[in-house]
Amino acid sequence: MRNRQARARVATRDNSGFILAAATALVALAAIAAFLAG
Repeated sequence: MRNRQARARVATRDNSGFILAAATALVALAAIAAFLAG
């Protein structure tokens, strides 16, 4: 029981980290596109 809760917590943390990284990459790409577009 305790192991399942710990595993769920780790999975949630991994997902939030992935979403954060994806959002950061999208913002960076948008900034680069705007810079190149002038």
